Amino acid sequence: MGKNKMKKFHIVILAILILVFVFITIVKGSFSITLWRAGFSSANIQTLARSFDDNGNEIRIIKTNSKKSDIVLVYLVKNKFGFWKVGYFTPSSSNKLAVIGWMRWSTVRRFKADEDPLFEAEYHKIYYGNNAIKRIEFLPGQIPENVAVSIWQAGKEYYIHFVCFETGKDSPLNSIDIYSLLLKNKCIANLR
Repeated sequence: MGKNKMKKFHIVILAILILVFVFITIVKGSFSITLWRAGFSSANIQTLARSFDDNGNEIRIIKTNSKKSDIVLVYLVKNKFGFWKVGYFTPSSSNKLAVIGWMRWSTVRRFKADEDPLFEAEYHKIYYGNNAIKRIEFLPGQIPENVAVSIWQAGKEYYIHFVCFETGKDSPLNSIDIYSLLLKNKCIANLR
């Protein structure tokens, strides 16, 4: 009887270890599995931005591709259990330019103790393209004031990341026509 109990105990411990191993493997592979289930390639990934949402969950903005589009920008969220999910995505348009945007609360400003606090939100927009014919650049005055710009480029591929603190319809990011500006500056090939 003692041997049977020990045997059952070892089997239970082994089963628990196997379940823990399977769980860890699934969590580690959650990113690739999530992309595959959504129809995106997990082999051609470029991380464009990493941050945390307002709930403290890790987010990633990535560039990948699918059978329908050679450029897809994907907003991914990692939950508290370590599993990733696709929040939303945008494929490239006919001009081979993909754009994705997101917002997050960033700071609270308070000037006097008796004032209501003013919450500020960061508004992000990333444009990704693969039709550059020269260095991506903007002329003075083409980008509105109070907008931060980061540009990455490798040959024909590029992405432009904008950040500002004004959201909604009044956001200066809504007034920028990136495709027209890049054409005007002779930075990209006209694909329309």
